[in-house]
Amino acid sequence: MKCVYSINPYILAEKPSFSHRRDVAESSELYCCFTWTFWLMFAIQMGCSGAYFTERGRNGTFWLMKNRLDGGKAFITGIDSAIGGAIAKELKQAGMKIAGTHLPDVQADRSPRVLLHTDFLLSMDQTDVDSINDAVRVARKRLGGLNVFVAVGSRQSPESFLETFPMEIARQIDVNLKGNLLLVRAAAQAMIECRTEKPNEHYSIGLMGSIRGRHSLKFDAYEASKAGLHHMVAGLAAEFGEHGISINAVAPGTVDCPIEWQRYGSEVDYRRVWSGATPLKRSDGSLATPEDVAETMAFLLNSGRITGETVVVDGGFNRKHPLPLDQHTS
Repeated sequence: MKCVYSINPYILAEKPSFSHRRDVAESSELYCCFTWTFWLMFAIQMGCSGAYFTERGRNGTFWLMKNRLDGGKAFITGIDSAIGGAIAKELKQAGMKIAGTHLPDVQADRSPRVLLHTDFLLSMDQTDVDSINDAVRVARKRLGGLNVFVAVGSRQSPESFLETFPMEIARQIDVNLKGNLLLVRAAAQAMIECRTEKPNEHYSIGLMGSIRGRHSLKFDAYEASKAGLHHMVAGLAAEFGEHGISINAVAPGTVDCPIEWQRYGSEVDYRRVWSGATPLKRSDGSLATPEDVAETMAFLLNSGRITGETVVVDGGFNRKHPLPLDQHTS
């Protein structure tokens, strides 16, 4: 009897080879039964040890990684945006309890898209330090702790730098840079306190940067503030690391969603402009989606050793030179 061993590192199985057809059939059935039994036991073992399976794509491929987010509590600003909602969905699927914010002068988005993945919503003014501190305090109290903080909320305008009013410039800096600095500080302090009570839990912070914070495409206060966020991530990694907290950023390029389509008049025109500037192509013609950004953010938040990094999600856009973009660059 000849033994054939699988090259899969998780399976070591005997597959006898016989000349008689009946013996071959019985052997194949036994092999298949053994294989399925093994994978069932393996899945149970991984589930008990804190690992989880996440399906990606239509091909049924499963990726396996340790889930450090399961059972944790997350606070997300800008949760009613396309990216914020996608991040909430990703973290909810990982087993987290979610709190999100909306502007105090804007009716909260209570659509199923937001509420389905959010345990509760809070009103917060990202330019007011008291409102920020209150939001973090209430979120921590109602969640029962704080393991993850994600800053998505931001502000920008379409005018050129010289055409932008000084008040709008100040507003963008207050929201995008100053507000996020204060939020990160308040969230980190809350996590440090939580860690004294639960030192074995996972703590991480994620910021939403931008490719425009790395490469100037249309300089304005938005670009300056996003560059500041990237620098903040790199600068705070060492200090936060002393407290067991990781901090990273995701820098998306353009994101294929309705708000971007509107800037170009239609979905077709938007994709026509950006597909030529994006090296990585998809069969359906779409570019980076909110879900692409959310998956990257969840990966960084879940990581046990990555900190101080800004990861670009732009399909290779920033690697293509020269950049053939027109005045509609966002």
